[in-house]
Amino acid sequence: MIPQTIRSRVCAKRRELTAIAAMGALYFFSYFYRVGVPGTVFDEIQTDLGVSAAAVTALAAIYLYVYGGIQIGVGLAADLWGGMKVLIFGGLLMSAGGVIFPLSGSLGWLYASRAMVGMGAGCMYLSIVKEIDSLFGEEHFAPLLGVMIFVGYAGGLMGTYPLERAVSAFGWRRALLGAGVLCTATLAMVAVLLPRLRHIVPEPRPLRCKMLTDVLAGLPRSSPVLFCGVANWAVYFIIQTTLGKKFLQDFAGLSSRAAAGFTFLMMVVAMTSVFFSGIVSRLMGNRRKPLLVVAATVTLAACVLLVWGVSTGAHGGVFLAAYLLLAAICGSSAIFCSSVKELNAPESVGLSVGVFNCAAYVGVAIVANAAGLVLAACRDRARDTGTAIIYPAEAYETIFWGLLVLAALSVVVSLFIRETHGRSVAGGESLAPCGR
Repeated sequence: MIPQTIRSRVCAKRRELTAIAAMGALYFFSYFYRVGVPGTVFDEIQTDLGVSAAAVTALAAIYLYVYGGIQIGVGLAADLWGGMKVLIFGGLLMSAGGVIFPLSGSLGWLYASRAMVGMGAGCMYLSIVKEIDSLFGEEHFAPLLGVMIFVGYAGGLMGTYPLERAVSAFGWRRALLGAGVLCTATLAMVAVLLPRLRHIVPEPRPLRCKMLTDVLAGLPRSSPVLFCGVANWAVYFIIQTTLGKKFLQDFAGLSSRAAAGFTFLMMVVAMTSVFFSGIVSRLMGNRRKPLLVVAATVTLAACVLLVWGVSTGAHGGVFLAAYLLLAAICGSSAIFCSSVKELNAPESVGLSVGVFNCAAYVGVAIVANAAGLVLAACRDRARDTGTAIIYPAEAYETIFWGLLVLAALSVVVSLFIRETHGRSVAGGESLAPCGR
């Protein structure tokens, strides 16, 4: 017979993994909505509503501003009350917004429901970060986080070619309504599982002032990681989720199906990269800096390819290479997160990563807004085909030059990142509650 102590440990680990799997199921949809809208349905929304490119890219920006803007609060809530409770709350908002969005008849309702999706999705990642750290510790943090991001990217994968095929068959509204219904069903499943896992949800803790002050005091130490993370993520995100498919249709003349195939391949490479990144870091003795420097350098190389390709009128293969290079650096997201966590006090995992996420997503939103304004400024030179508005090459070249400058700065700053070797370098002293 199996000893009772071993049986209890196996059951405990099984419940812990079940909790992580439940979180991953909702995280899947947060990435689906992040990648699929507006990138995959850019032309469909623009034509349906008769709005400008800036209005459509604003759908991406709204998601990002809301997502980024709540990260500090979400991180603090996850530190205080545990990730599972925060995730359920976010799931309610995300599923509701996911259903309302395709039913919206005006741009205002699209913006409002997109903000709901962004707020709900913003609760997912930090909840998972907190639970992985609490349940499995520093030794397994980076590999397990990589696996969870892999699950999220699987949702992003469904937001590329599969969503494009569904939109082609059923229309963008029906396709996204189906996704909203599936998200709601997934939330219901997670809500049923939650009571069985209640014993692993920590009791509420009092707010501790030093949690806030320590993270703010550590900003000079972690600022190189913050800047590089924002820059790399902005370049990748603008291509994967906002302009990548649209650019290929406008400049390279690819069909909607072929362009979605490019972003599909991009997501496959991103999933592979993120799955193995934590493992590679661990094999390197939990070193973080070399991987982050390489990520910044590869991002710069991809931007050089994009600028060169547009200026010389290159064929689609050049852009596929650039897209896949950007996808290859996605594994660094788990390493950036690990580095930020280790540069701050162990008690403030959710809050410190929340500050990083806030900076990253607000930065991406600003880049998305700027790209939309560039396209809008070139509207008088664009062609209206009746089903899409084709923007000129110089608009995209301007956007890519801006991304190149951002990537070049990231390479320089990455050299100043502090190595952590997988351990907290901020000390682990206890934090005194407010008023003491």
